[in-house]
Amino acid sequence: MENDCTTEGQSDAQKFGLRFDRIAEVGPDREFYRPRILVDGVPIPEKLPVDLWRLVRSLSESGPHALFCCGCGDAGCAGVIDGVEVSHRHADIQWRYRLPQSADGFDGDDPCEAWLSGSTEVRHAFDRRQALWAVFEALREADQTHGRLAGYPPQGFERHHIGELLGAVDKIFKEQP
Repeated sequence: MENDCTTEGQSDAQKFGLRFDRIAEVGPDREFYRPRILVDGVPIPEKLPVDLWRLVRSLSESGPHALFCCGCGDAGCAGVIDGVEVSHRHADIQWRYRLPQSADGFDGDDPCEAWLSGSTEVRHAFDRRQALWAVFEALREADQTHGRLAGYPPQGFERHHIGELLGAVDKIFKEQP
């Protein structure tokens, strides 16, 4: 399976992006948005929603992060075997993960093995400051334009949490060398 999001044969740093796709409107000020991660302007082709809390945490912490999860907030519930392995090196953030993230739909005696052989490893390298700024700008725009009752996956993430995440990203900016 080919994937146009890999870094092989490209420059070292890719452009990180975050946007909110409006997925439903159910009344005055009640609308739902799906956060999408973009690489060089192209959305990562993953069907699972982005967990914004985990995304922001991954901007300052290396290690495995379940950035994509079920709408309930549990990556395991969605069949995610491995999340995104995040490494911070100097001014870069590097990601390594497999697409699709979920093993759901892979049949056979061992669904995990089927997923490993049927999924594609993807790697990205982002400039840390650019990624932080992209997340900050997307959150700020959402804070200014989304209705007061807006909702986001995973379940339980509400409009008022956007302000908390803006503060967390600002704190990460200030702690950078």
